[in-house]
Amino acid sequence: MADQDDDALFTRGLLDAYSEALDEVTGGRDHRPLVTTWLGRAFSAHATGHVRVWTDAPRSDLCLWRHESDSMASTIDFSMPENPPAERLEATWYACAARRFVLDWFASGYLSELPVAADPHGFTVVLVGTPERPDERGETRLDDVRRYLEVLERSHDRERVTAPAAAVTARADGPTLTTREIEVLRMLGDGLLARTIALRLGVSERTVHKHLGNLYAKLDVHDRLLAVRRAESLGLIEPPRAAGVS
Repeated sequence: MADQDDDALFTRGLLDAYSEALDEVTGGRDHRPLVTTWLGRAFSAHATGHVRVWTDAPRSDLCLWRHESDSMASTIDFSMPENPPAERLEATWYACAARRFVLDWFASGYLSELPVAADPHGFTVVLVGTPERPDERGETRLDDVRRYLEVLERSHDRERVTAPAAAVTARADGPTLTTREIEVLRMLGDGLLARTIALRLGVSERTVHKHLGNLYAKLDVHDRLLAVRRAESLGLIEPPRAAGVS
């Protein structure tokens, strides 16, 4: 029974982490620090990493997390050059400079390497370093994580491709908002509550509140009414039409 409760807690934690990371992606922010930190805590790992290898550049982008002490962990984020890619992606990963660096930096007893995304431009590998090889339950959990990360990485690639159109700036002195934040603002202007906005967007109410927090910070306001009024004054959304005006 205790094992089942533990598995349920892990699943809830995974879903929460996935939801937060997806919020980061759709908000135009970097999801990798959150992913690596959560992996480290979830698997009691010595170190974790997110590595994107660009086979057409060629270079690797690395975001690495490492447990330093009971009260401290560190995250580093950098890029490094790669050799020209091999014909097979698997061969590229095992030969690339990023993997050699990760092996040295982790200095871990066992390294789980999870390929989570691949496209014509490159591929992503997520790594979890633990003192010992994961048992059967740990392997199952890693596989569950990999499936969620595959979806997350595809979402990130879509956002990256559409990023130039997703950012909206009405005036040079105004804030830059994402397409989703503009949607939330317009619904606020229509008088909708967070619960209704969540239903219309197909997201959780928690996600809507995160968008609201980002909006308040960007617009330098502290409530929904002021957010709508400031957005209208900046030209980010249109004010409501007067009754009888077409």
